[in-house]
Amino acid sequence: MPLTYDDDLKQQLRLSTGSLKTLWQVWPAAGRTFGQVKSVAQDMYAAKKQAMENGYWNTLTHDEVMRSLIEDEGIMTDLQLLTE
Repeated sequence: MPLTYDDDLKQQLRLSTGSLKTLWQVWPAAGRTFGQVKSVAQDMYAAKKQAMENGYWNTLTHDEVMRSLIEDEGIMTDLQLLTE
């Protein structure tokens, strides 16, 4: 997956979770949806991290991989903060 596509997905995830957090206050179903999105994001992050550890990203430089993982970690931290 090209890094620009990965970046687009990360931004869409942040936008979606932020919107769900706002809607959650007036629409309880948004809270359930947020939980589902968070679960899928965690699964994707874990799979991506596992792929990196298994060396599936041979076409990327070490810096690109590390930048992507740091950004992913930031998204996961944002998701944790939204549930508190």
